[in-house]
Amino acid sequence: SYLNEQNYQTTAIHPYNTSMYKRQNVYQSLGFQNFINEDTMKNTEKMESNPYISDKAAYQEVLDTLEASKGSNFIHLVTMQNHMPYGSKYVSSEYEVSGTENDQITSNYLKDLSYSDQALDNFIKQIDQLAEPTIVVFWGDHLPSVYGDVIFNQNSLDKMHETPLLIYSNVNKKDKELGMISPIYFAPELLEVANADITGFYALLNQLQSNLPAFEKEMYLEKNAEKMKKSVNELSQETQALLADYYMIQYDITTGKKYSLQTNLFAHNK
Repeated sequence: SYLNEQNYQTTAIHPYNTSMYKRQNVYQSLGFQNFINEDTMKNTEKMESNPYISDKAAYQEVLDTLEASKGSNFIHLVTMQNHMPYGSKYVSSEYEVSGTENDQITSNYLKDLSYSDQALDNFIKQIDQLAEPTIVVFWGDHLPSVYGDVIFNQNSLDKMHETPLLIYSNVNKKDKELGMISPIYFAPELLEVANADITGFYALLNQLQSNLPAFEKEMYLEKNAEKMKKSVNELSQETQALLADYYMIQYDITTGKKYSLQTNLFAHNK
């Protein structure tokens, strides 16, 4: 919605069918103008016996979408190459694994990651060749289930919830260590890289991030804390107040009477 207001072309791409999570309807409700799926993609190549469209093909779909548009774009891509099941994707793998519930399956997953690394590296190189200022935000939504209970128990709960995150700009080359953050903060981080104005809501998120960089239910990483906290009540009073404001806005928008819309909390200040 933020970029729709600024005349961006907004596109969601998901190289799979539209039945999962009712994506056809959900992306429209989220405000995306276009939705590209496995039936409408031009790039549908797969790696070896992997049944899913490859990351390489998905990235090419992004590049083709950018090339076909004359204006500014916001593209949200959810890839499928590294989704389970892993066992039958590749005939052989050069990666040796031990200590998991199924080492062969995990080895196949590592080959998935290798293909993904190559595709991402090539994608970034092509982004660097674009004339337009372009920002890439890359992250994983969750770890796979291949590691098993033994590996899980050898690691902390927060470690088993961590995934990679990269924000890359072909113009702004300034390095910044993001640390552990939650996905709700990606938008304000992106706008900082773009040196763009923020809304009142994003200003609230910046405040919340300065106190609570990462959290989900029963897992709260407060700034300068030595370990995760399991309850909101364990947080400082200031952090609890900011979190309560965030939750209240969520309630107002999804279930309440949408008072926050009347205050222009989400409006772009030109």
